[in-house]
Formats: sequence, C-alpha cells, structure tokens
Amino acid sequence: MKKIFKKVTKKISKLFNTKEKKKIPTLLGLIHEMEQLLDSSEGQPVQFKQTPSSQFEILALAEGAQLLRNKAKSLVNREYIPQIQQFLFKSVSIQYRLEAVNGGKDPITVQSAQVNILKSLAKKWKEEQALLENKALTENEIYQLQVTSQYPEFVELVRQNGELIGKFFRWVIRDKNEAKVFIEYPALCEKIIASNLSSRIGRINSKDLKVKKVTNSECGTYKIVTLPFEGIDRNILDGDAIVTFRGNYKMSISDVFKVFEDKDLRIGNLEYLALGITNWNCHKWGFWSADKNAFETIDLNHRQWWQQLPVFEVISRESAQQRYRQSLDGQSWCLATSATRGSASLDYENTHAFLEVAVPFGDGRYAIYDFGKFAKKFPATFFEGVSIFCHNLLATVSYPDGNVFYSHRQQTFHAFVVDECQGKAAMEHM
Repeated sequence: MKKIFKKVTKKISKLFNTKEKKKIPTLLGLIHEMEQLLDSSEGQPVQFKQTPSSQFEILALAEGAQLLRNKAKSLVNREYIPQIQQFLFKSVSIQYRLEAVNGGKDPITVQSAQVNILKSLAKKWKEEQALLENKALTENEIYQLQVTSQYPEFVELVRQNGELIGKFFRWVIRDKNEAKVFIEYPALCEKIIASNLSSRIGRINSKDLKVKKVTNSECGTYKIVTLPFEGIDRNILDGDAIVTFRGNYKMSISDVFKVFEDKDLRIGNLEYLALGITNWNCHKWGFWSADKNAFETIDLNHRQWWQQLPVFEVISRESAQQRYRQSLDGQSWCLATSATRGSASLDYENTHAFLEVAVPFGDGRYAIYDFGKFAKKFPATFFEGVSIFCHNLLATVSYPDGNVFYSHRQQTFHAFVVDECQGKAAMEHM
C-alpha cells in the first residue's frame, strides 16, 4: 500500500497543475486508484493514541481523499456520475472510521429531520419490493435509520444516489444487518455480500457483526470488526489471520470468505450457525477433523439424534409465536412446512420447500432446526441446469437447508403445534 500511496499523492499534486481539458480523464483515473487505497486501508485497524506514526499513511490517505472528493464534486457531467459516487461514499466512510480524535468525524446525536427523510426513502423502497410482505417499517428498521441519521454526510449521499439507496436498504432492511458497519466499512461489506454472508448473519443474529474497540499493551486502543467463529469473536479485517476450528481445522480469514463465496457451487465445510461461522458440512452432517483427515459425523441411530447437531438458531418464545403465528407455551414443539419463491407468481423456478422444527429448551427459548432435500451436485452454469432438468439426481438431506438464508426470496410457513411425544416421533420418522 505504501508504494501505491506515494504514487497517488504525486498524481494528486500534479492534478491541480493539469490543464482543464486533461483534468477529467486524469481525475477519473485517480479516483479509481484512490478507491483501491481506501478499500485496502480498511484492513489496517484505526488506532487511538497520541500521534500514531504507524498509521501516518491512513491519516494522509484520508486527507488526500478529501482533496480529491472536493475536486470530484465539481464534475457535473452525468456521464461520470456512476464512476465517482462510490468513491464519494468511501471518502466519507474513512472520515467516520477515523473519528474526530484522528482528524475524522464523529457521529452526532439522532437527527429527527434526517430520520424522517430516511423513513420516506425506506417506505418507498419497501413498496417497490414485490417479495416483501410487510410494507410498514419495523421497530428494528426504524432503529437502524435512527443510527444512520447520526452520519449526516452519508445521509446526503444516500439521497442523491439511487444505487446506494438500494445497496443500503438491502443491507439494513432485507438482510437486517447493522447500519454502522455499512457506513464505516464499505469494502468489507462488499466482501460480506459477495460471500453470501450478509443474509446469513442477519438471519441468525445481526448483532454478531460488530465494530469494536479493543485494547492491548502493544497497540493501545484500536478499532476492528468482528464475527463469531464457533462462539469466539475474531477480527475479520486481517485476511491473513489463521482461525483454528474444532477438529484442528485451520483456515485463513480470506479462505473462510472464499468458502462462503463458493456456496452456490459446492457446499464446503463451513456454515453460519447459532455460534457463528462453524466447522460443519451440511450434507455430511459432520465436521471435518484435520487430525483424523475425515469427517466426524453424528450417530443417526441415537434415539435423540438431533441433540448431536450444532444448533442452527436460538429464538425466544415470543419470536417463535410471531414467526409461526401459533400460540406456544415454551413446552410444545412446532413443526413448520416452509417454502420459498423468487418471484411473486406461480413460476416453478427459484422455488423450494423444506421443514423447520422448533424444539423447546425448557427455559422459554427454542432451538431451530431446518432440514431439506438437496442435489449433491449443483449445476454451475445455465447449460448444466438445462442438461439435468427432469433427470434423477443423487440427493441428500441438508442440515441446515440453505434456503433458510435466502433473504432475496419470499418465505412462508404452515405450522403445526405438537406435544413432546409427537415431536420426537416426527424426528424419529425422519
């Protein structure tokens, strides 16, 4: 990054001496290079101490981005607007990420006027989404808009940028994730979305994805972003950091993202479950043991075999009642036949059905288990899909069923409340 940074700073100084007719192509090239630097800078934790020499580059980068941002704003030619809007967003993000103590900006108090603007935009966006049944803003959505109102420069960008509106509302409304992470770490969010993790995190627990300040004796206080890995929060900004899962299965953070990115082609040995990113193969019903070079699978002959499974999700009795639209006493089980569809019609494509089982813990909470039939091999291309249409394929029961994470599809349930004996009989039948 240091080498590229020096190169870009030289170009910025030259830009202000460039003749008018050459400014636009020079500026657009610089914007592209500066955006790459801003993306890379997210991997460097922001430090909070006096004159931190180790982060001189990131502080200078923020200043350079601000200079370039002021220059980019002068481009009124509509032809160039899409090329500069993402850069403008990232140049604002680094300011909020650094905070005022490092020469950036702090969030302000909740602004009711800004909240009302965001509410209006959010309601309009929800009305346009054919697969969203609830068009009213929920309590959590309003809270995320209140958080967003604390970042006035971001709100101003959202108002002017239709593409950014769509990305942001898909993040906070459809996928139910935290606004703060989106605003301060845009490149990381792009990676999370591309890796099929955005909807997974939002489905299990949106608060799993956290911006945290931590302190140690070497670096003092610094800011990172974490996700739980088998119950332990780990910094996901450092792609080279190695995580050790159960079974002594080791993988870098970058490789973890790659496993989830490839989910559409291969199931992989990781899934996002109640304890976060977990060593679990959904088709094998087991975890990979590097020590044994084999899968450690559950014993399906056990009378209560499901208790060996890592829990997919944990929800309260109130949440279960709201989801299944049934009265639950915290002791009864709930079996829900579930279906998803990708269009608001009877089109057979992008549809799927599976079973969701809510098992009471006995303390007012429910453990959720999702099971569905899946082909063992996924078609990688359109032509592969056509070639297997109406053919018999080897299949398996997947746990969990991947469709439970499909926030881009409409999902519905037909639920049955049963007692403990009936619930166990249903599991034994399965």
